[in-house]
Amino acid sequence: MNNKVALVTGASSGIGYDAAVALKNEESMSLCIDTIIKNEGRLDVLVNNAGYGSYGAIEDVPMEEARFWNSVLMLCYLSQVGSKLMGYHCSR
Repeated sequence: MNNKVALVTGASSGIGYDAAVALKNEESMSLCIDTIIKNEGRLDVLVNNAGYGSYGAIEDVPMEEARFWNSVLMLCYLSQVGSKLMGYHCSR
C-alpha cells in the first residue's frame, strides 16, 4: 500500500486504538474528509472499524447511551461520502 491515502475509524482498542480517527458526528466526519481531500487530493482506503456493543433490554437503555449508538451509526454517512470520493477518483 505504498503511497495510499487511508482513513481508519474506531479508536477504543486494537488496530483502531493505534491508527484511527475518532469521529462522532456528521460535522467531524465532513471536516475529516475535507481535510484529507485538501491535503492529499484523494482517499484510497476507508476502514470503517468503529463499533459499539451494549447488553440488556432496549427499554432500559439510558438516553445518553442511545445517543452514543446513534453517533456510531452515523459512520454510515462517512462510508457514503468516502465511497463516493473513492469511486470518483477511480473513474477519472
